[in-house]
Parts: sequence; structure tokens; C-alpha cells
Amino acid sequence: MYPYPVGRESIEKCNKRQKEVITLNVQETTLSVPDIGCDGCVNTIQGAFKHVPGVQAVQADAATKQVHLSYDPQVITMERVESVLSEAGYPVAK
Repeated sequence: MYPYPVGRESIEKCNKRQKEVITLNVQETTLSVPDIGCDGCVNTIQGAFKHVPGVQAVQADAATKQVHLSYDPQVITMERVESVLSEAGYPVAK
């Protein structure tokens, strides 16, 4: 996993020296999570995804009550993303 969001182009450039290309199918989504109320909530949500395979980046915002994710749908399903949020105490608005 990369500690910051990366796109396919930067991965390809980085790996040209190694004579291989890693292709990531990274998608982005924004979810409405109405129970985000403070910076503590933001930290809890971001921490919940810290070691979840397939999640490239997560940003939670208490002001907008949204979570923005960059993820690989070949590794993690949206159902699993919603489950991680729910287990952390922050269910996604339906």
C-alpha cells in the first residue's frame, strides 16, 4: 500500500526503472456519514481504514459530514467499506 493517493500514471513512472508496471484500478467515491461531528470522529474514521487492504486514501470531513475514499474495487467492495464505517460507529446514510 502507498501512504498517499497515487494514480496509475505515477505508479507506471515509478516502476519503469524496475522494468515492470503495476496497474491499480483506483476509484474514488464520496459517502454521506451524518454522525461525523468533530475531529475525534474524523480521526476514528481515518484510523479505521488505516490497515484495510484496497483502500488507498481516506479523508473524513466533519463540516460536510462526508468521507472521501480512493479504493481498488478488485480488492475491497463498497459493502465492506460501509461495514468498516459502521463497525467504527459511523454508518453511511442511505
